Amino acid sequence: MKKILAAVAVAAFVAGPAFAQTRDQPFSRRYAPPEATVPGPDAVVKGPNVIGHDPDPWIRNEILRHSDSGWPD
Repeated sequence: MKKILAAVAVAAFVAGPAFAQTRDQPFSRRYAPPEATVPGPDAVVKGPNVIGHDPDPWIRNEILRHSDSGWPD
């Protein structure tokens, strides 16, 4: 009896991936195409997001510093 149960368990373990389903998802807009993700020279980037633009490097630093401050924009 134990051998039969062991054989069934091994067969289920081996055949399990064959019955797995694949997910067909539509194209996600979460990530933009590579050509659209290149920020300009005056962009303020935090992680994958562009949070602002300014030509002055001091102002870009302030935008980056105040992005998590909790103060209203």
